[in-house]
Amino acid sequence: MIMILSTGFLLASAFVADFSPQQRKKITAFHGTALLIAFVAGFGLLARLKHPAAFTTGWLWIKIFVWLGFGMLPLFLKRGPEALKKNLFIIYSMLIVLVTYTVLFKPF
Repeated sequence: MIMILSTGFLLASAFVADFSPQQRKKITAFHGTALLIAFVAGFGLLARLKHPAAFTTGWLWIKIFVWLGFGMLPLFLKRGPEALKKNLFIIYSMLIVLVTYTVLFKPF
């Protein structure tokens, strides 16, 4: 939940001109902290599941790649092409749906 909230703040700070550079830095720091919390909590959950071959499951790798995608969001917003910036909300919405489906149903 904190990742979705921080992503929303980050997208709002990029597309709404009312944010000062100091506020954008705070939002980016909040996003980084949320990434760290999600990363640690994810591996804590993995240890709690006690899966014998945890790193061979497909849902874990999808979750890690989506986590990396969320980590690259500030880079995309700052240095990405304009066509990518316009579609970031759609792309990140699809990533949220993908990771939610994968974690809940573990199709592979």
